[in-house]
Amino acid sequence: MNCMLTGASGFIGSHLLARLAADPGNRIDILRSAAPAVETPLGQNVRAHSLAGGVAALDYADIDVVFHVGAIRPKFGTTREAYRAGNVDLPVAFYRAAASGGARRFVFVSSISVFGWPAADALPITDQHPYRADTLYGWSKGEAERQLRAAAAGASTKLVIVRPSIVYGPNDPRGMVTKLTELIAKGTYLTVGNGHNRVQLIYIDDVITALCLAAIQQVPSGEGFIVTGAQPITIDRLVRRLSELLDRTVPRLRIPVAAARVVAGVLEGLYACGLKLTGPEPMIHREGIMTMTRDRCYAIDHARHGLGFEPVVDYDEGLRRTVADYRRSRQ
Repeated sequence: MNCMLTGASGFIGSHLLARLAADPGNRIDILRSAAPAVETPLGQNVRAHSLAGGVAALDYADIDVVFHVGAIRPKFGTTREAYRAGNVDLPVAFYRAAASGGARRFVFVSSISVFGWPAADALPITDQHPYRADTLYGWSKGEAERQLRAAAAGASTKLVIVRPSIVYGPNDPRGMVTKLTELIAKGTYLTVGNGHNRVQLIYIDDVITALCLAAIQQVPSGEGFIVTGAQPITIDRLVRRLSELLDRTVPRLRIPVAAARVVAGVLEGLYACGLKLTGPEPMIHREGIMTMTRDRCYAIDHARHGLGFEPVVDYDEGLRRTVADYRRSRQ
């Protein structure tokens, strides 16, 4: 299979590259906006290309599948304009260029954040849920989906959309679980809210499996698929398992959500004035509070039936691997 890949230096992209490169029958063209600071060896079936000339200058004639994994990840302070440029304009231009150049399939990595934080009576969230993003990142992914579907209408290049939930695993220094692990390891973690709300994470290996299935399964163009772990997990259970693996004790003190929002609002206001008191981003901010306190769960029946997807790494095993990697990286 001849593949083209963006985001190969990122968390999901690097794991996808490793999976694809392990098959000598694959040829992978990775796209770079700039030369890496430290050049790492590439496999014999991997070639690097510069994006300096833009996506329209690339050769798509013999490409079986384009994986668009690169994105502006959620980060405090990122503007709507930055999200639009990186998460909307670029993938849409990339799809149009790939379709014009003859690529056969385009797999777009979106996010469950396009659905926002639905009320309890709307759970579990399915792929038929309406777009109701509550964050700029979620808005950008939803807008990209809309525009990509419009571009794909009538085109011969099949569009497949994969919507992972929060992804975790080794080599993700900016991920939610890694940050949570670090707070627990340092003894600075405090639970906001009662901890009974659920998240539904997905381990990185399962995401890569879903993307590989999206590259080959026969599905209608424009279809979107939620991919998550099989079951949700409460914040309390997640924190308890991480603290056991780290051999740390988490304080029983709970911070009321309302109080946390007040503190977050004050800190965000100070950061807006240039007073960065707790590092590059506030120690606590309102979007982070939502991530850690809102209850949500997802149905993956559509991915099971359409892609043949089934997650195989459970929380115990996935968290064990993630904590082991965290410890190795701190040695």
